[in-house]
Order: sequence, then structure tokens, then C-alpha cells
Amino acid sequence: MTTMTQTIVGAGSITKKEKLRELNTKLFNTTVLEVQEPYPGYFSDIPMIQSINSVFLLVQDKFYPECILRASSRVKASLNVKFDVAYSRLSFGVNRDTHIAIRLVDLKKYEDIKLIQQAFSDAGIEFEPEIKLDLSLPVIININRVFSLTEVSDGIYKNVEMPGMSYLLFDKGGNWDWFEKMTIKVKNNFHRRNFDAAHGVIFRKGSLIEMVRIFDDRIGDEELIALKKLYNLYS
Repeated sequence: MTTMTQTIVGAGSITKKEKLRELNTKLFNTTVLEVQEPYPGYFSDIPMIQSINSVFLLVQDKFYPECILRASSRVKASLNVKFDVAYSRLSFGVNRDTHIAIRLVDLKKYEDIKLIQQAFSDAGIEFEPEIKLDLSLPVIININRVFSLTEVSDGIYKNVEMPGMSYLLFDKGGNWDWFEKMTIKVKNNFHRRNFDAAHGVIFRKGSLIEMVRIFDDRIGDEELIALKKLYNLYS
């Protein structure tokens, strides 16, 4: 008997919390931020080699996701620079002051940031003027994503293009504070805490698929099953 492999393809988002730092390689009177440490919940004996982490270009809040993606097609066509783009929302400080940003990944040189900013400006995107942000605390980051996931076990999915990433489906949902408290309970009741967790959703007609994204390149299948049970227990 042949077992059909189930896949999930669809648009959604990932929400996580990371420390950001301000970059000076930018156009005048704009704000550009970079993730200080990707996957902060994960610790490895072998350091992650990544010269440039995710970079965020703050833009005025009148620009919707389709505006950013439409402009990004023009920008990529005009530049001989490799990078990828996503619409994102950043919430700063205890008051959750929220700003819209273009998230850039796969950059090779910091010098390319100004070229990309100028190209977005030429495509009609207006950047937020330089402002003072509270970067003393980790920032809540929500990033639009298109997912293509393959089921490897009941309710457990993998992204074949991103080794180390696992997605565990669970039944209930909530905001970031709810997810963070739940993850603390899970880690306190799991045999090790060395994994990074983020909250993911995939949009479906009239509903959402709720999931936790786990980053850990050494986690085993039985551990993922145990984590899924814990997240469903505490959700």
C-alpha cells in the first residue's frame, strides 16, 4: 500500500523575538536594523557562519504587503544584487511601538543596502525618517512567508530547503505573549532547552493552521514528537 505524503502550501507568517542593532550603512535620514543573533534559543558548539543576518528597512506604514512585493520585483530587475524580500512588522519596547519594514535576507555586502534602498525609493517606496527606537529589549518580529512544508510524521512537517527547521502543528492559537509563556512551560518540562521556537500560522479559508517553528539541526524525530505533545498540552 502506497502512503501519500501530505504537503501544506500557503501564505502565512512567522512571529519571533530577537535583538536588533542599528546599521549606519544606509541612505541619509532612514532607519536600518540588523538581527544581532539569529535563532537566540539555539546554542551550538559550532558557531553559525553568517556574515550578514536579516536586515530591516523601516518604511512608512501606508505601504501594504502587495506594494512591497510589487516594488521588489522592479528592484530585483534593476540591480545585479542577490537578496530576498519579505514584508514585516516590528514591535519595540514595553509599549509594542509597531513599525512596517522590508526584511532583506541573503545579502553578501553591507554596501548593497544603500543601492537597494535607492532602488526601492525609485520604485515609489517611502522610508520612515530616522527615529529613536528602544533597542534595549528584544523586538517582536512578524514576517510574511509563503510556506511549502512536507509531513514527516503526524502533525510534524519539514521545509526541505531549510535543514534544521521543523514545524509542529497544534490545536489552539494566541498572541506572542501567550506563545512565549507556553514555550517557557514546554522548555521547563523537556529534557533539554537547546532549541529556538517561533510562532507560525498559515492562512486557510475561514481558519488558520497554528504551528510552532523549531530550529535545531540536531533534534531527533522522537524529540519532535515529544515536543508536539507538550505544545498541545500547554496550548
